[in-house]
Amino acid sequence: MRLNTELAQKIVKEARSSLDEHFIIVDTNFRIIASSDPSRVGQFHEGAKTAIEEDRTVVIKPEDVPRLKGVKPGINMPIKHEGEVIGVIGITGNPQDVRPFAELIRRLTELFIKEVVQAEQLESQSRAMEAFVYEWARKDRIDEALINQSEILGFSILKPTLVIMGHVSEKEPDVFKRLSASLLRLFRHPIRVIRWSNQRFILFIDAPFYERKSLKARLENAVHCLLNEENLHVTMGVAKEPRAKLIRPSFIEAEVALNSATLDRPVVFYESLTLEILLQDITKENAAAFLKNSWQPVLENGELAETLVTYLKHNLSVSKAAEALHVHVNTLHYRIRRMEELTGLSLRTSEGMASAYLAIRLYEKRHLYS
Repeated sequence: MRLNTELAQKIVKEARSSLDEHFIIVDTNFRIIASSDPSRVGQFHEGAKTAIEEDRTVVIKPEDVPRLKGVKPGINMPIKHEGEVIGVIGITGNPQDVRPFAELIRRLTELFIKEVVQAEQLESQSRAMEAFVYEWARKDRIDEALINQSEILGFSILKPTLVIMGHVSEKEPDVFKRLSASLLRLFRHPIRVIRWSNQRFILFIDAPFYERKSLKARLENAVHCLLNEENLHVTMGVAKEPRAKLIRPSFIEAEVALNSATLDRPVVFYESLTLEILLQDITKENAAAFLKNSWQPVLENGELAETLVTYLKHNLSVSKAAEALHVHVNTLHYRIRRMEELTGLSLRTSEGMASAYLAIRLYEKRHLYS
C-alpha cells in the first residue's frame, strides 16, 4: 500500500473539517504530498524522515526548526497499514497544544485508509467479476481455464443459475451501488448483481431457490420497492430456465425479454413472449420501411395514436374504447376513418388489424433500431 496525492488530499480535507490545526501528509520518499497549506506540497520533511525510518512519533519544538529541513513546530506520527509504515501525518502547532489531538487524528487517518483500501478491493473484485461474466456470456464452449477462473471468483459455472437482465432508467454515478444494495436486501437467498453496461445489470439467482410463480412475484415486488424507496425505474427480463456451463442462450433470452419490458409491464419472462421474439430480428431498415409505409402518420399523432392503441386494447369495441377515451362514439368513428384515410388500411380487416398491432409494437421498440 502506497499513499498517493489524491488519497492524502482527502485525508487532509477530512482532518481539517474537524480541527482548525494545519496538517501535512508525507510519503515514504519524505516529501509532503498534501497539506492544508498548499505552498508546502513537494517539500522535503526531515522530521517525517526520522518518524518513518525509526517508526516513532517525532516532536518538533520551536528550537528544532533551524536545524531540521522543511519542518515547523508540531508532532509527526507514522501512518501504518497492516503493520507497515506508509507515511506520516504531521500536525502543525505548539506540541503541547496539539498533542491531545495527534493520536486521535492518526487513528482516524489509518481507519480512513483502511476503508479506502477495502473499497478499492471491492471495486477491483467487482471489475474482475464483470470481466469474467462478459467473457462467459459469449463463450460457445467451456474449457478448464474458465471453470477454474469461476471457482477463484467464488462463482461456480458448474451449478445451474438463472440469468435476469435488468435496465435502470436513471443515470446518476452511484445508481448501480444503490440498485445493488437494494436488491441484495430484498432477496432472502444469496444473489449476485453484476454491472452489465451503462444502465443495464445482470442478476444471477441459484436455480433451487425460486419457482417461476414465486420468482415473478418477488421480482415485481423488487421493482415496486426500488421505485418507492429509491426512486429507481427498473425493468427486468428473465431467461427461460437455469443453466450451467454454457450460459450464452440465457443471456440472449434475458435480453429479448428485457427489450419487451415496459414500465407498465416491468418483469417479462422469455417463455411468455410470442410475437416479440420475431420482432427482435427485424432489421432497422425493415422496421423503418414498414412504419413509413403503414401507420407512422397515425402513431406520430398523439390523439390518433392513443385512439388506435385503446381501440385494439378493447378488441375493436367502439363503445368500450370510446368510454375509455372519454369521447362520443361518433368521435371515435371519425378518428377511425381518419386513420384509415392516412394509411389506406381498414381496421375492419384481419390484415389491417395485424398491421396496426405490428406497427404499434415496432413503434414502441423503435429505440432498438436507433
